[in-house]
Amino acid sequence: MKFKLKGIIKLSKEVPEAEKDIEEFLKEAEKDLLRRGVPEGQEDEASHVKSWELSGDTLKIEMESGRRVRAHDGLLRLRKPLGQLLGPRYRVGVRGVKVEDYTLEMDAPGVSEIPGLRELPFVEDADISENTIRVRFQPLDESDLRKHVVDRVVKHALGLVESSQDLTTRVTRATPGEIVARSEKREFFFDGDPTEEAMRLGWVKKFPGRGQWFYGPQITALHRALEEFLIERIVKPLGFVECLFPKLIPLDVMNRMRYLEGLPEGMYYCSAPSRDPETFEEFKNQLIINREVPMDLLKRGLKDPGYVIAPAQCEPFYQFLSHEVVNLDDLPIKFFDRSGWTYRWEAGGAKGLDRVHEFQRIELVWLASPRDTEEIRDRTVELSYDAADELELEWYTEVGDDP
Repeated sequence: MKFKLKGIIKLSKEVPEAEKDIEEFLKEAEKDLLRRGVPEGQEDEASHVKSWELSGDTLKIEMESGRRVRAHDGLLRLRKPLGQLLGPRYRVGVRGVKVEDYTLEMDAPGVSEIPGLRELPFVEDADISENTIRVRFQPLDESDLRKHVVDRVVKHALGLVESSQDLTTRVTRATPGEIVARSEKREFFFDGDPTEEAMRLGWVKKFPGRGQWFYGPQITALHRALEEFLIERIVKPLGFVECLFPKLIPLDVMNRMRYLEGLPEGMYYCSAPSRDPETFEEFKNQLIINREVPMDLLKRGLKDPGYVIAPAQCEPFYQFLSHEVVNLDDLPIKFFDRSGWTYRWEAGGAKGLDRVHEFQRIELVWLASPRDTEEIRDRTVELSYDAADELELEWYTEVGDDP
C-alpha cells in the first residue's frame, strides 16, 4: 500500500528568511517526528518528504508513505511543531493544512472490478489495472484529515476487496446455502395458503399499513401458546431471564453498532415533532377544511429523523453493556425479550403472514467467554431441533450468507 500526497501548509504571512530553518526542520522530522510509533525495520513504510517549496505564505510539500504514519497523518504531524518553530523566531503562525492531490495504490491480485468504490465520499476517481487499485481523492481540508476520512475510505476499500471472495466461505469454510442438518419427512394434512385460510376463518384482517395485520383472538391465543411452548422448551432450560428492551433506537446507537452500514434502506425512521405551534395550527386548519393530510406542513413540523424503530430487537443489549467492564466470573449474561414489535421495511417483498413489516419474536442475547458463547449457541440450536420435532414440523439448517 502506497500513499502519494501533494499538500500545503498555510502560514500567516510571507517569511522567506525562514527557508533555511524549514529545511532543517523537515530533515529532522524525517529522523524523528515522522518515525514515532513505527516498529523497527519498517521505517520505509512511514511518511517521507519527497520535495518542498516555500512560495509566499505557502509551504508546498510532497509526501509519500506506506502503511505506517500514512502521508496525511505525517502532514498533520508537521503542523504544530512547525508553528512552534516559526512563531517565536519569526512571529509567524500556521493557519492550516490542506491536501490538493492524494493518491492511494493498493495491491488487489485477481480483482478486476470493485463496485461502489468510485461512489464513496471524498473519492475523485478509482481504477484497477495490473492487480493494483488506484484511488484518487478529492481535495481535503484539515477537518477532513482529522476526521480520518481517508482511513475510512481505505478500510472500506479493503473490505470491498475482501468481499470479492464470499465472506462466509473465507471465515467459516462453509458454502452459503449448504444444508447441514435436516429433520425426517412429515405427513401434512393441509396444503392451502395459511394466510388465505386465516382470513377466511376471520382470525386475521389486513391492516392498511403495508406488511401489517390485525390478529384476532383465535390466532393471538395460538401465538401465545407457541410462545409459552418455546419459552418452556428453549429459553428457561438455557437460563435466560426476561427484560423489556426499548424499541425506539436513537440513530447514534445504530451508527455505533454499524447497523446503518448494513441495510439502511430496510429500516423505519422516526422523527420527533418540532416545537412549532404555528405550523401545527396551520396543519390542523388545512386538515379540517380539506380533509386531506397536508404533507408539506407535516414535514415542516418534523425534526430530522432521530431514531429507527427496532429492526433487530437486540440493539439495546449492546447499549446496555456500553462502557461497561465485565468480570469473567460474572458471565454469562443471558437475557431475552419478547415485548415486541420488530419492524423491517421489506418494500415489495412482503407476502401474507409469511413475510411482514411488523412482527413479534423471542430474542435471545448473551455475553460470555468465547467457549461458552459457542456452547450456548449450539445448545440453542439443539433445543430448537427438539422443539420442532415435538411440534411435528419439518425443518432444516442452512448456512447463511452472513456470519
